[in-house]
Amino acid sequence: MLAAVAAGLLMALFWQQCGWLAHDALHNQVFADRRFNDAFGFLVGNVMLGFSVNWWKNKHCTHHAVPNVHDVDPDIDTMAVPCMVGCPEYPQDVRLRPRQWRAIIGPEYFCPSLPILGRSEHALELFTDMKDTDVARFLAAYQPVLNFPILAPARLAWCYASIMYSVQGHVLDPNTAIVELTTLALHWVVYLGTAFLFCTPLRALLYLFVSQTACGVFLAVVFSVNHNGMPVYTSKAAGKIYFYELQVLTSHDVTPTPINDWFTTTRSSTTW
Repeated sequence: MLAAVAAGLLMALFWQQCGWLAHDALHNQVFADRRFNDAFGFLVGNVMLGFSVNWWKNKHCTHHAVPNVHDVDPDIDTMAVPCMVGCPEYPQDVRLRPRQWRAIIGPEYFCPSLPILGRSEHALELFTDMKDTDVARFLAAYQPVLNFPILAPARLAWCYASIMYSVQGHVLDPNTAIVELTTLALHWVVYLGTAFLFCTPLRALLYLFVSQTACGVFLAVVFSVNHNGMPVYTSKAAGKIYFYELQVLTSHDVTPTPINDWFTTTRSSTTW
């Protein structure tokens, strides 16, 4: 059992690192030729990581255009866990700290543009109205503890979203549609096949569970040092902010260190 857990953790770390390598390639920062970057992206992103290149490009480029903008930024609108409260009125300044949340939580403040839990104190995935104010108060009070468990299934949610995106034919380049589906299928055949070929069913399931959930947490750790916990703006408010100013206001300052640079593959030195 320990071997299955260790293998799952190593696979999760491998996926986490593949994610950032694919990120750089699909930003065309690895090779001078975009075709090589795309090919590398399909290898690392689709085959190794299991994320659709076309899905990621569409999602991530939109994220860069409108970071932390509610109902527009897909990076704070893709999680499969409902964590939102809502009602017609809300404070104009959404940049509130945890203690302020506890002080003002009440029905008159709940609105779809006022997140209380998810990736951090301000940003979350899949904004969902929640009428139960008792649940809302609980989530707000314990969000530092609940943040990472809620993000554990994030990888599975993104895998599902990317597969559905590809299966339904939503590709940025129609010429890559077959490559997209073939490489995604290859990932899951190898991943699931090797698990059940070399392990007993129970150990295989344990390995699958650990690898998926640990990867979600590893990704969440990196997300948490950039846009998470920063202001979340409405579209109207973001429209009054210059593009470069929006990038700065929604990103943490992260001090580069050897550990940070290894774990985030230089994400600590960039706005991403």
